[in-house]
Amino acid sequence: MSRHACTSSSPFLTLVTVALALGGSAAQAAIYTVGNGAGCNYTSIAAALAASAAHPEDNADAIHLASNMDYTQQAITITAGKFLEIDGGFANCAQTQADGSHVVIDGAGGSANPVFRITLSTHGRVELYNLTIQGGDPEGSGRGGGIYFKGSGDGSLRISHCEVTNNTAGYGGGIYAEGVGTGSGGILGIGPQVAIVGNTARFDGGGIVTDGTFLSMTEDDSYIANNHAPNGYGGGLLVLAGTQHTLAQLRGTGLGNLGLIYLNNASRGGGIAVMGSDTVAQLNLSSSDPTRPARIKGNSASLDGGGIYLGRAGGAVGQSTLFADNVSIEDNVAPHGAAISVRESAGADAGVFFNKPDQGSSICPAGKPCASISGNAAIDNASELVGGVVEASSDASVSFNRTAFEGNIGKFVYFGSIRTTFNTNHVAITGNTLSGNLIAADNEGDSVDLENTTIADNSIGNFPVLRLRSSQSSPSKLYRSIIWQPFKTTLHLIGDSLDVIDDLVSEGTSVDGDN
Repeated sequence: MSRHACTSSSPFLTLVTVALALGGSAAQAAIYTVGNGAGCNYTSIAAALAASAAHPEDNADAIHLASNMDYTQQAITITAGKFLEIDGGFANCAQTQADGSHVVIDGAGGSANPVFRITLSTHGRVELYNLTIQGGDPEGSGRGGGIYFKGSGDGSLRISHCEVTNNTAGYGGGIYAEGVGTGSGGILGIGPQVAIVGNTARFDGGGIVTDGTFLSMTEDDSYIANNHAPNGYGGGLLVLAGTQHTLAQLRGTGLGNLGLIYLNNASRGGGIAVMGSDTVAQLNLSSSDPTRPARIKGNSASLDGGGIYLGRAGGAVGQSTLFADNVSIEDNVAPHGAAISVRESAGADAGVFFNKPDQGSSICPAGKPCASISGNAAIDNASELVGGVVEASSDASVSFNRTAFEGNIGKFVYFGSIRTTFNTNHVAITGNTLSGNLIAADNEGDSVDLENTTIADNSIGNFPVLRLRSSQSSPSKLYRSIIWQPFKTTLHLIGDSLDVIDDLVSEGTSVDGDN
């Protein structure tokens, strides 16, 4: 079996110093077989786990589950300080090599608990293979319908060739991963061919909650889809920093052209919510294939952030950050921030950064945009165009480099409010349909910096293309850009003069100062 390590250019690398060695080998493992018939040592998973725990001197154990019996009403507890593998890819107990089939581990009808409750300390490692985990149902505000993982140090849980589906919990319908102790709070690795599908959270995190842990999801054929958090944050994924730093690294293309995170829904953050506090919640989102972007696709939020929402979990500031490279945010829906919404994301390095030059990305397609914001709809339940495709407020910062905005609908492409910054460089904004201004950011402390940016062929309401504020402390800029929207006033400006250099505009009087 293969093992994978993950890397990150972020400052969080030191937090997990990679311990990311989710690697290792069970080649010398003691094997416990569960099933019916010849060669089966045990007839329940609990009995096999008890036998494994009775031999702490073993460095590695493997539990092989045969599909010749049913595993129903399951509520399995694992506490480990060593390597343990649970593999469901066996037809019977005589079979020695896994065949890739799945054993169904079903919690329905049993106690109201997660299907798996896994606690791992330093040097503890559990790997799950070839399982369908379903029917978990902790009550009320219970955490982790399919899996509740609590990790500390380099304790790691890796899931490969599995499906986590049709589970329900208060938080983390599919999986809740919680970091405890000081320093690194454990590692959750989502390996190849993993589907987190059809789970529901009564509150937050329909698919997965990672809370104070390091989440690594880097395989091209794994995905999070059709999960639900209708009353809370993060339909597909919630990256939450409560008392500890949290880093989620998603680097993959998902399933075909459907996407990495798709068809999830929530109140805020239909696809993903990133919630920082006095500690940082960070999402690194990218693709491993220059020709296939990581897609956040077809998600919806009833209030805010159809694709991605960045906000505040508590504390003095909300330090929520997204770094994105070779990413497509497409076909998401919300009244506000259909593609991306950023609220209260303060901090020196907090905010949204698409294709940040100093990140040193080498995965962008040559000669083409390295990201796209396309087909998103900022509409309400009556299909009225009410908000921005991208929105920011309360000290939030949003920066796009080598990005194309096209085919979106809403009131604005970008709407900023209260000390926000919106920066573009080598960006094209074309073919969008808007009922208001294309860019609106004229509240106290707002600033917009458009460099090497083309704005053309958009359908705009009866308003100026740009509605901006500029001041000496927060200047707005227009450098080496094209704004070609015939028969439209280019600029309505509040405050000090706009800083302009070498621009081409279809209407120039408003830019020259008579606004």
